[in-house]
Amino acid sequence: MIKINMQLAREPVINPGKGWVLYGTEGFYTEGVEPYNGHSEEAWNLCSLGYMRYHWCDLEPEEGIIRWELIEAPLRECIRRGKRFAFGFMPANSCTVLQSAVPEYVFQTGAGYTTCRTEDNLSDLRSEQKIPVWDDPIYMDKIHNFILQLGKRYNGHPDIEFIDIRNYGNWGEWHIEFLEGSLEPPEESLREHIQMWTDSFPSTRLILPVNGSEPTSLSEWAVQHGIGLRRDGIIVLPEDHKAVLPSYGIAPSVGEFYGWYSWLIANGKWNSQKLREIVDEGHFTFMGMGHWQQDGTRLLNENRQLLWELNNRLGYHFVVEEVVLPSEWTTDFNIQVRLINKGVAPIYRNAILKIAILDQANNVLESYEHATCNPRTWMPDEVVSFDVQTQWKQEINSCKLALGLFTSWEQLQPDINFGNECEFCNGWLVLHQY
Repeated sequence: MIKINMQLAREPVINPGKGWVLYGTEGFYTEGVEPYNGHSEEAWNLCSLGYMRYHWCDLEPEEGIIRWELIEAPLRECIRRGKRFAFGFMPANSCTVLQSAVPEYVFQTGAGYTTCRTEDNLSDLRSEQKIPVWDDPIYMDKIHNFILQLGKRYNGHPDIEFIDIRNYGNWGEWHIEFLEGSLEPPEESLREHIQMWTDSFPSTRLILPVNGSEPTSLSEWAVQHGIGLRRDGIIVLPEDHKAVLPSYGIAPSVGEFYGWYSWLIANGKWNSQKLREIVDEGHFTFMGMGHWQQDGTRLLNENRQLLWELNNRLGYHFVVEEVVLPSEWTTDFNIQVRLINKGVAPIYRNAILKIAILDQANNVLESYEHATCNPRTWMPDEVVSFDVQTQWKQEINSCKLALGLFTSWEQLQPDINFGNECEFCNGWLVLHQY
């Protein structure tokens, strides 16, 4: 038997279901520009998915008339670049001079509203807007109908990573701060708002924004229904990242900065060490790479090493540390593997571990699933050891022994990368050559 110590990757390892989220060009559809206008290739290479957020009134200006292209255009761009897509829409936005983020037809058909003084807490912009009465039955019926149409088109879409549940509160963040005069509805109504999404998207990951620094009965209820949590407002507010902790180990969590990176810098709020602590303490799976327009590209240009480092901490990051295997080829094979999850969370999607032998042209000659090994149980900073016993069907003079991780049975090649600085062949981590 021989023992092989495997090397740790020194550069970012990009993987599905985790990592940096690249924000698009806010309001691209009114400005006549591309959805992700001006982002560098390096920013695209580092991110795992693109993200977009809309006003409800822009997506559905008239009842039943949905501007699908506003969603399809950024979705196409993400697919073209080999990335996934996520999005949400807002019924209120105090950072705008819109009369309302809700389509006017909703109020014309009788939905109640409050004329609220609104405030942008970053720029001091003040305005007045129509803010819906959140548990008004007409409002709830109209937004439910819209969500139903979204579900018919996008439920189970293979290129959508998650969709935000944003049908309540300022920015859809499930609070009414900066909406003077708006009232919080009872929790029963808020659960109905969430149920609209779970009914329409049974096969798509949903993410609920949360607030404060403590779990709530509503966030815990949502997690029990398989919904992940997100905290928009980290870095500036000291403990608020802890509001996502109920989702840890059950569903992914998402983080978003309190403001644009450029705003954080200008106002003396940027703190790279604080961001490291937030990722670790909040067990975040995804993190926004700055905010809108080219903010993410600037963040990367000025903090490259930090973003590389945190890329491999966000979510899961599986590293093979050591393997023990026969020194000579034999068809009756036993391998001992020791690995560690160097991320801050488990993997929240299917993961299938296989061992294979490859020929010198990297074609798979044989492969076996490790049926008793479940990568979803590999928790952060825990060492995992297991044996792999196989009986190969053929005698081979020369081959490569390799491990692979797959998100589904349909995948022909491994699509989850190990965090090792080793030879990879079509996604397979080569352990040894015979």
